[in-house]
Amino acid sequence: MASHNLQIRDKDGFSFHYRPGTADENQLDFPLDMFMIPEYRIWPHHVVVDVGGHIGTFAVPMAKKVPRGKVYSIEPGKESYSILEKNVLLNGLGNVSLHNLALTDYQGTARLYHAPDNETWGDSITNPEGEAEEVRADTLENFLEENNIEKVDFMKVNCEGAEFEIIQSSTKDTLSKISLLLILYHCDYNEGQTEQSMIEHLKEKGFRVWVREKEGERGWIIARNKKVFHLPTLRQVRFMMKNLIRKIVN
Repeated sequence: MASHNLQIRDKDGFSFHYRPGTADENQLDFPLDMFMIPEYRIWPHHVVVDVGGHIGTFAVPMAKKVPRGKVYSIEPGKESYSILEKNVLLNGLGNVSLHNLALTDYQGTARLYHAPDNETWGDSITNPEGEAEEVRADTLENFLEENNIEKVDFMKVNCEGAEFEIIQSSTKDTLSKISLLLILYHCDYNEGQTEQSMIEHLKEKGFRVWVREKEGERGWIIARNKKVFHLPTLRQVRFMMKNLIRKIVN
């Protein structure tokens, strides 16, 4: 994989090192809050896990939103991880814990493939196309234990196919530590897996599940832990108030 000369781009009050002429630029064109789903009511003390950190366009702004909490950002690609480190430092963030590894269903090493038609974006351990590098592999259960994480308020998973291995290999005890999940699933990168198989697994583990942004074999799955009390979001409060007013008027 070719090395790149970095440039810096400012966006929404943050600064990011990026690789010009690559998919990094496309990523910076997206809104930084694109993964801030309405089901998630954020609080300053929250603990957030970012699986698939890339160059930090999720972890960096999220760290500002949880000043008394912590963001754990996981990125397996060595070059992307190096840029992620630079961007955390560039923005002066002290509450981000960075981890250069791939989560999957075993501990050891894995081959991370760099998609030839999607340079710097779409690295995958389940889609064997393009050049590859060897990276450390770990399970979600072991990662949480090693980092003494007892509760995760929000976990974003965007890891190009490995989401099935990560979630489906996790025990109910492990997943019970997570209040809210956003999973970007890629069935085309994981033969034999389906949206429904992920949904059924999450339901069996005690989650209420929704599907959004579905397109072909990809989409977003939102899973909320049924045993965790969730304060209503502002949008939900407004909806309830409208219904209440409508009932009173009628």
